[in-house]
Amino acid sequence: VNDFDIIENNNIDSKKLGAIIFQDKKLLKTYNEFIYKKMKDEINELIRINHNVVVDSMFLPIMDIYNQCDYTILVKCDDLLRKQRIIKRDNIDEQYYLNRDSHSLEYQESDFDFIINNNENFKDQLEMLIKEIHNI
Repeated sequence: VNDFDIIENNNIDSKKLGAIIFQDKKLLKTYNEFIYKKMKDEINELIRINHNVVVDSMFLPIMDIYNQCDYTILVKCDDLLRKQRIIKRDNIDEQYYLNRDSHSLEYQESDFDFIINNNENFKDQLEMLIKEIHNI
């Protein structure tokens, strides 16, 4: 890891890491396999201890954990709004965003039990969804 100069103040600089792994498909695959396993282990441990867990992960559909969920919820928004939010949140430029986004996971809306459109009124939609789930 130190060979890539991505460590700053004993922390991994995610922008530098992303600039490296999104340029090399083999490296990205290795990184993802490592991260997926770590996430899966952590989530399984949380489920073992707590039983009621909310998992917020874009990787959920490709992990075995997806099948352990009582309900799956897709939170989505329009592509342009998503792009603007991510660029602002992560303080990145458009080219970095486009490179990272080109490696995003594909998903089918039909794979989810519920869908929330996060263009606006997210809180209201979430509250309605919680009530609906409680009524099931």
